[in-house]
This record gives sequence, C-alpha cells and structure tokens, in this order.
Amino acid sequence: MGVVDVASLGVMFVKGPVIARALWRVGSNFGKFIEETSIAKNIVEKGRTVIVEARAKAVKPTGTVRDSVKATQPEISGAGIPKSFELSTDGAKVWVHGNATDHFAEAAKGFAARGLSPEAVKLQMQQQLRSMQAAVAEATKGGVPLNQRLTVGGWQLEFRQGAGDLLPALIHARMVG
Repeated sequence: MGVVDVASLGVMFVKGPVIARALWRVGSNFGKFIEETSIAKNIVEKGRTVIVEARAKAVKPTGTVRDSVKATQPEISGAGIPKSFELSTDGAKVWVHGNATDHFAEAAKGFAARGLSPEAVKLQMQQQLRSMQAAVAEATKGGVPLNQRLTVGGWQLEFRQGAGDLLPALIHARMVG
C-alpha cells in the first residue's frame, strides 16, 4: 500500500462513523418524510371530497320565483314560503316583512280547507308569490315608493325604509284583484 492508500484508510476510519450516522439519519428521516407526504396527500383528498360534496349540495336554480327569494325566517307552515325574505326583481331588491306574508298564510289555510293537497297549496302560493314579485317590480321601476299605500298589478303594497335599514321593506302586500 502506498501513502495515499494509508491516508485514505485513515480518513475512512475517522470519518466512517460520521458518514454512517449521517446516512442513517437520512434513511430514518426519509421514512418520516414519506409518512408526512402520505398524510398531506390524505388531507388534500379529503379537501377535494368536501369541495365536491359542497358543490353537490349547493342551491341550484329551479327556474321558479323561489330563485329570487332569500329566506330570513323559517317557512310558514303549509305555505312553502318563508315568513320573511329578501325578494329580488329585475330592478330592485326588497325585504318582505312578516306582516306582508300574513296574507299568504291565510290564503294557504283557505286552500287547504277547500281540500287542496299540500303540493297544490304550495303551487298556489308560488303563483301568488310570482304575482306579487311582478307587482313589486312594476311598483319599483322608478325607485321604491316609500310610505304610501299603492295598488299595482292586483296587489296593495306599502314600502318603508328606516335610516339603518339595508333594504327597503315591503310591510304590506295583499292581493286585491
């Protein structure tokens, strides 16, 4: 053996354990890396599943007047419409107060008393809601007429808006024709 070979053996003898420990750390941490990568992959997959499920549960347009209604209170029993709600028209958005929907509750009870099925009652209510929406759209074409009772499209309507209200409120809505 030459001088270089003895020097190389000496370095290997001295540095060998250090290199072995370094390789051992890399190897043992590699397993941990693989494990953490697998956990991250599972988290991403769960996230994707949540997104897919949320999209499936998202409210889809129905093609009915209900697409223009955003409930702010639970539905009136038997009527299929909320006690109060935001109503959008082509030109305006108003909040429909519970006082305005009282007449819907009365009408629903009347239809049920005449023997209409629950589905037929809800269909009648949807037709009345659509009719009211058309009247609100007509009444608000030039802006929302506040603090006056008016008759439009067979509906008696009254709108009010307080200083802190985000939307004008439809406080009275009664079918008169």
